[in-house]
Amino acid sequence: MHIDLNRVALIRSVVAQVMKVNPADLNGCEHRKDEHKNARALFTLVLFEEGLKPPQIAREIGKTRWVVYYRIEMATDLLSYHKTTKKQYLKIIQTIENED
Repeated sequence: MHIDLNRVALIRSVVAQVMKVNPADLNGCEHRKDEHKNARALFTLVLFEEGLKPPQIAREIGKTRWVVYYRIEMATDLLSYHKTTKKQYLKIIQTIENED
């Protein structure tokens, strides 16, 4: 599947807006313990749900595919028990759908 860079930019801006982070922070370092961790995880999950494969996502964010797998797993865990993150995730999905 071809990566639509405009679509990725839209997703990046929506996630950054909803999560209240700088769009550039969505690539970020995994080892930093900061407030952007959830935003990075949701960004990666949304790209995955858009149909991009982990190696494609890894190239897009400049990380290894193992980081992509870690972020997807972290996002699904967060969605299962963290109500605020789930609300933010639903808002992200709704905003992206409204942009279509």
